[in-house]
Amino acid sequence: MTLIPLEDNFTDILGKAQRGLNLSGSGLAERAGVSLAQVNAARGGAVDEAVLHKLAAVLHLGGEALVDRKSTRLN
Repeated sequence: MTLIPLEDNFTDILGKAQRGLNLSGSGLAERAGVSLAQVNAARGGAVDEAVLHKLAAVLHLGGEALVDRKSTRLN
């Protein structure tokens, strides 16, 4: 039986916040001052704390809380 996680991992949180603000990947990248490749990497599960903090600020998320959620990413 496949287990379904009960809590969102940081990639889920990023995606939901981005969709909630109706931001494209390029729009998010521009506002956060990062590259589209960095946005896509974060959405894919890559952990770069500096990038996560920049994205969190644009998405109105707590940067430290988002970084703390990185340990719940799916492998």
